[in-house]
Amino acid sequence: MSDMIEINRRILEVNRELNQLNGVLREYDSLIDYSEVYLSINGPKAKDNTTLGAKIGNAFVGGWHAVLAVLQGIIIAISAILPFSIIIVPLGVLVFVIYKVREKRRSKHQE
Repeated sequence: MSDMIEINRRILEVNRELNQLNGVLREYDSLIDYSEVYLSINGPKAKDNTTLGAKIGNAFVGGWHAVLAVLQGIIIAISAILPFSIIIVPLGVLVFVIYKVREKRRSKHQE
């Protein structure tokens, strides 16, 4: 009988410890929601074993890509201006012709 009482007492102790540990676990679980992790990895930089010729070649290719990008920009700008110029240029020519015709008429009247 005393063994059963001892076993029962020990079971109660273990249950108390288990409840206490479960409480601690719940507390840590609630704190995890607010935690943040910042990770920074620093190491030595890799050595650049690129030869001078390869660097010059890379610079040339980069320059060529820049030239092509500028040409693309110019073509896009011309394409954007083209619809407006289709309307504005004929109007400008018409205004110029009217101006010249009136100028000739005025010069004939003055003579």
